[in-house]
Amino acid sequence: MPSLNRIILINTHLHGVVELLLDDHTNICGTNASGKTTLQRLVPVFYGEYPSRVVPATRDSFQRWYLPTEQSFIVYEYLSLDGEPCQAVLAAAADGKGVAYRLVRKAFDLGDYTRARPGDTLTCLGMAELGRQLKQAGVTVSGLLNTREYRAILQNDRGQLAARGNSGELRALARQFSLCETGHSLRHIEKLAQAVHSREGKMETVRSMIAAILEEDGVNPPTSQLKSQQVEAWMRESQLVQGFDALRPDFEKLKREYQDLLGCERRLGGLQRGYRIDEPRLQQTRDESSAAIEQAGFALKKLEEVWRQRCDGLNLDLSAARAEISRADDELKQIEQQYQVFLAADIEQARADLDKIPVWSDELDNLRARYRLLTEQHQDVKQAYLERCDAIKEQREHRLDQLRHQQTALGEQRTARVEQRNSELEALTQRRHQERESGIETFRKQEGQYALERERLDVWIRSAGFTEEENRSLAILDQRLEDAEAEVEATDVRVRELEGRAQTLRRRRDDADAALREAGRRVGQRQAQREDVQRLLYPGRHSLLEFLRSEQPGWEEQLGRVIEPTLLQRADLKPALIEPTQEALFGVRLDLSVIDPPEHAASETDLRRRLELAEDALTDAENRKQAAEKVLSDLVGSLEEQHRALTLARAKQRSQRDDLRRLKDERRARKEQLDAALRERKSAARASLTELDARTRQLAGEHRQWLDDLQARHGVADLELKAHWQEIIGRLDLELAQLQESVDESKRAAKTELDACTAWFNGKLKSCGVDEQDIIGLKKQIDALREQIQSAERRRAEVREYDDWFRLSWVTRKPKLQVELDDSRRRAATRDQELNSVTIDFKRERGRLTEGREHARRRMDEAEAQLGRLKGLLGRLGALKLPRDEAPPEGELDERLRLGDELLYGR
Repeated sequence: MPSLNRIILINTHLHGVVELLLDDHTNICGTNASGKTTLQRLVPVFYGEYPSRVVPATRDSFQRWYLPTEQSFIVYEYLSLDGEPCQAVLAAAADGKGVAYRLVRKAFDLGDYTRARPGDTLTCLGMAELGRQLKQAGVTVSGLLNTREYRAILQNDRGQLAARGNSGELRALARQFSLCETGHSLRHIEKLAQAVHSREGKMETVRSMIAAILEEDGVNPPTSQLKSQQVEAWMRESQLVQGFDALRPDFEKLKREYQDLLGCERRLGGLQRGYRIDEPRLQQTRDESSAAIEQAGFALKKLEEVWRQRCDGLNLDLSAARAEISRADDELKQIEQQYQVFLAADIEQARADLDKIPVWSDELDNLRARYRLLTEQHQDVKQAYLERCDAIKEQREHRLDQLRHQQTALGEQRTARVEQRNSELEALTQRRHQERESGIETFRKQEGQYALERERLDVWIRSAGFTEEENRSLAILDQRLEDAEAEVEATDVRVRELEGRAQTLRRRRDDADAALREAGRRVGQRQAQREDVQRLLYPGRHSLLEFLRSEQPGWEEQLGRVIEPTLLQRADLKPALIEPTQEALFGVRLDLSVIDPPEHAASETDLRRRLELAEDALTDAENRKQAAEKVLSDLVGSLEEQHRALTLARAKQRSQRDDLRRLKDERRARKEQLDAALRERKSAARASLTELDARTRQLAGEHRQWLDDLQARHGVADLELKAHWQEIIGRLDLELAQLQESVDESKRAAKTELDACTAWFNGKLKSCGVDEQDIIGLKKQIDALREQIQSAERRRAEVREYDDWFRLSWVTRKPKLQVELDDSRRRAATRDQELNSVTIDFKRERGRLTEGREHARRRMDEAEAQLGRLKGLLGRLGALKLPRDEAPPEGELDERLRLGDELLYGR
C-alpha cells in the first residue's frame, strides 16, 4: 500500500542527519520551541504543497530555513503503488530562488549522498552530482523538477501532466512514482494535508479550502435562497437532535434517576418528619428507662436491706434459741450431774435410814425397857410385864398408823405424779403432732406452689408461642406486606397500561413522523419544481438562457428543442450571434418541428403559469406539512406527557418493589428476632424448670431431714420425759416399798418384842435370877442401835438438802427445762426454716428485680443507640432541602432508621 515511511534531514536547520519514522503511528515530543511544528510542516510538502506556504511569514523562506547550504537535503522515503521504495529528494535550486525536486526509485542510503565523512563532519554531494552518480549506478532517477511537475507526478494529475510540454516524460515518471493507479488522481491532497497538519483544522478553514479547490477547478456552486443563519440554526438543531438521539438512553436513565431522586427525597422528607416526632419519644423512653433502672436499684437496695434486717432478726432469734438450747442443755446436764453426785453419796440409803429412825427408836426403847426390866429387882414383874405388853402394842399401832398415813400420802403423790407424767407425755405428743402437722402443711404448701409453678412452666414450654404484642407486630407486617403486594400489583397494571398507551402513541407518532417526512419531501419537490421554473423564468446574469432570451427570440422552437438544459444556466460559454444557417445545427440540417419542445424551452407565459401552479402546489404542500407538524407536535406532547407519567409510574413501581423487598426482609428479620427471643424464653423457662426441680428435690430432702430431726428431737424429749418421770415415780415406789418394809419391820419388831417380853415373863416366873450375859447383850444392842440412829441423824441435813433439791430441781425445774429445751429446738428449727424461706424469696425477688433492671437497661441502651442514629440522620437530613408535607412512613423505628440509611446511601 502506498505510504510515506520516513523523512531524512541532512544538514538542514538541524545539524547532521535526522530521521523521522512515519511508517506507523508517530508522536513528536518535546518542550516548547523545540522544533516539533517545524518537522510537522514537512508532511504537506511531500504531497505537493508549495514550500513557501508552510513557512510562517515571520520566518525566512523555506529554502533558507530548511535548506541553508548546497549540501542540505530533505529526503522523503515512501512506497509507490507497486510497493517499491522510492525517494523524493528536495534541495535548494541552483539559482537560490526555490526548491528543486528529484525522484529516485531506490530506498534511502546515506552513502549515496555522502562524499566524505571525516570525524563528525559530513560532506555531501550536490544535487546534480547526486543525479549523475545514481544514474551511473543504474538507478531510475528523474531530472530536476519544479513544484508543479513534482505534484502532478506524485498525484497522477492528468490535467497538469497533459498541460506540460514534456507530458510524455512526466506520464512515464507518474507511472513509476505516483501514489495512485493510472485511472485515478490524488489531486488537491496537499491542501487536505496542509489543513490537517496546520493548527487551523477548523470547519471554516476546511470549507474555505474546498471552495478554493472548486474555484480552481472552474466549478460554479449552485445558488440557493437559504440563508447562512438558517443553515447554521438548522445545523445546530440537527446536531442537538442527533446528540439527543445519542443521549436519549442516558437522558431516559437520567429522568428515571431524577424521578427516583424526587421519590427518595419525598420519602426522606417523611422520614425526617417522623424522626422529629420520634426524637422526644426516644428521649422520654430513655429517661423512663433510666428512672426504671434507678427505681429497680433502689428497690434492690431496699429489698436487700429488708432481707438483711429480716435475716438479722431471724439470726438473732436463732442465736437466742440456740443459746437457750445450750443453756437448758447445760442446766439439765448440771442437774443430772448433781443427781449422780447424790446417788454416788448413797443419799437414798441415808434417806431410808432416816425413815427407819422411828422404828429404830422404838426398838431402842424396847431394848432399854427390856434392859430396865432385867435390872429392876424390886418391882412387880407381872405388872411390868403387862405394862410392857400394852406399851409394845400401843407403840406398834402408833407406828403403823404413822406408816399407813405416810403410805396414803405417798400413794396419792404417786397417783398425782403418774397423772402429771401422763399429762406431760400427752402434751408432748400433742405438741409433736401439732408441730409435725404444721411443718407438713408448710412443706405441702411449698410443694404445692412448686408443683403449680412447675405445671405452669411445663404447660408454657409445651404451648410456648409469641406474645400478643409480638403476634400483633407480625400481623402488622403481614398486613403491610399484603398492602404492599396489592400496591405493587396495581402499579404493575398501571405501568402496563401506560406502556400500552405509550406504545400506541409511539406508533401514531411514527406514523405522523412518516407523514411529516412525506409532506416535507413533497414540499421539497414542490420547491424544486418552483425553483426549476424560477431558474427558467429568471435566468442568472451572463447565462446562456439570459442571452437567448434577449438576443434570440424564438429560440425555444429551434435551439431549445435540442440543447442540453444544464447549458442554459452556465455563464462561461461566451455566447455570440453568427449568421444563421436555415434550420441547420452545426452544419447539419434538421427538421426541428418534429421534436417535441422540452420544458426548459417553454415560453415566458407558460413559465409564469407553471410558476403560479408550482407556488399553489408548494403552498398546499406547506399547509399539509404544517398540519402534519401540528399532529406530530400534539402526538409528541402527548407521548412526552405519557412518558412522564410512565416514568413516574415506573419510579413508583421501583420504589414500591424496593419497599416490598425491604418489608419481606424486615418480616424475615423480625421473625428470626422473635424466634430467637422465643428460644431464649424457652431456654430460660427450661432453666427455671430445672432450678424448680432442684428446689423441689431440695425441699423434699429438707422435709425428710426435718421429719427425721423432729422425730429424733421428740424421741429424745419423750425419752427424757419418761426417764424423768420414771425416776420420780420409781423414787415414790421405792419410798412406798421402804414404808411397807418399815411396816413389816415394825410388826416384826413388835412381835419379836412381845415374844421376848413374854419369854422374859415366863422366864422370870420360872426363875427370879438375872442373866449377866443377857444384860451385856442388851447393852451392846442398845449402843449399836443408838450409834445407827445418830449416824442417820448426822445425814438428816444432807437428806433434807437432797429432798429440797429433788423437789425444786429434779421434780420442778427439770421438766420445765425439758419443755424449754424442746420449745427452743422447735423454735430454732422454725427460724432456720424461715431463714431458708426468706433467702429463697429474696433470691427470687432479687432475680425478678434484676431482670427488670436489665430489661430497662437494654431498653435504655437501645433507645440511646436509636437516638444517636436518629440524631445523625437528622443532621444529614437537615443539610438537604426536603419536602415538609410528606406523611411519615409506617413501621418500627429500627426499620425506618435502616430505610433512612439506605435512602441516603442511594441518594
